[in-house]
Amino acid sequence: MIKNKKYRDPFKGMSFKGKPVSKEEYIAAYDGYVSRCSGMVEGDYHDTGNKIN
Repeated sequence: MIKNKKYRDPFKGMSFKGKPVSKEEYIAAYDGYVSRCSGMVEGDYHDTGNKIN
């Protein structure tokens, strides 16, 4: 177990069917993931620095 972990695991307790996508596909899908999160508030920023409207 990692001590003083900087980030929480967003996938804890989840599993996914099928084979994993490539790292490039995973990163490319990040903005779509952010737009589907229910906890986003107008004006929030995510790690890429883009304002969410």
